[in-house]
Amino acid sequence: MIALTLACCNKAKNAINATAEKATDHLRLGFYSDPGAWDYYRMPLIEPWQVDAVDDTTIWHLGKKDETTTISNVVQVGVTDSIIYFSCKGNSYGAIDTRCDSVYELSDEASLRNTLKRLGIEHPKLLRIDSAYNQFAHKKKTLFTPPSK
Repeated sequence: MIALTLACCNKAKNAINATAEKATDHLRLGFYSDPGAWDYYRMPLIEPWQVDAVDDTTIWHLGKKDETTTISNVVQVGVTDSIIYFSCKGNSYGAIDTRCDSVYELSDEASLRNTLKRLGIEHPKLLRIDSAYNQFAHKKKTLFTPPSK
């Protein structure tokens, strides 16, 4: 009887651990699947970085999820490996190295290309956010695929 009770407890403990692991994976992957709702639009880049817009999808902001500091008026974005790069209205550019949270604010496209080259990106591809968001919202296509466990 005691052996049966121990076996049941071990089985229950294993089931609870497996459920907790699945829930953690779901929450982690939830970042990459949530397009927002109602008048809030969001597109994940590399967790926790995302672009989002409220009410008007012509004004996009780039920042970390659940933080208020953002880069405004982003019109194009690209992701290669662990690097996010972007352009804003008014011809300003930037890059974010997500491995160390370094943000590079750049004044022109040549500076962006030189910075990306130093970071190991030879052929960056900037996409208009509105078209990238539509791919994400309707086809669940993200610019970055998180590594699977």
